[in-house]
Amino acid sequence: MRKTLTVATVLTAAMPWAASAQQVDMAAIQKWSNVKVVRYKVDARFDGWTQVAVGKGGEAAQGKATDSYALEFDWDTRGRKLAGPVSIRNGKSVVAETRDKGNCAKPVLKGDYEHFEATEAKVANRDLLELKGTRAYPAALIANECPASKALSPVAADRRAVAESIAVPDPKMMSLAGMGHTGNPRMTFSPDRQSFIMRMDNGWTLTYTPSIVK
Repeated sequence: MRKTLTVATVLTAAMPWAASAQQVDMAAIQKWSNVKVVRYKVDARFDGWTQVAVGKGGEAAQGKATDSYALEFDWDTRGRKLAGPVSIRNGKSVVAETRDKGNCAKPVLKGDYEHFEATEAKVANRDLLELKGTRAYPAALIANECPASKALSPVAADRRAVAESIAVPDPKMMSLAGMGHTGNPRMTFSPDRQSFIMRMDNGWTLTYTPSIVK
């Protein structure tokens, strides 16, 4: 899957251990290398243009949307598996504005668009969590005959199953916090250096805050 490969590529590129060995806090590496179970709090936020209506011509109905969800889970670093259930909290999507292609009329939403509501999390492979959920499209008016006609036509509401995959990072990443960067411009540390932030190309930004359980 394209999203899975994108996450894995970012994570791999963000771990320049060999090249940065002399700059890394070796005490921090030892500390995080000895962790058996790490607790991750993940704050995920979406911000981008996306399809907000379905039906004929719906692919041209775009909205500038924001969304969020939060996860909390314990991770067995040696077994590379969950060490308990995953807590999921979903935020509400907001569509700030809409657009259509060319000179067509903007779509008019007749309800709330929900970009992603996560309902289940499971291990997809040894370093990825798959989040299953839904995307809700509201009833809308769209210019589905444009450019032949700029008239707006109704399309029905719909709800579809969707999935997102997120990486479960190696906690040794935190040993780079003293440098203030990871060597990858798409992954940075928070100002307090207690979290690292992964910016994806699908509109999501993931902030991971790890803590040691044992």
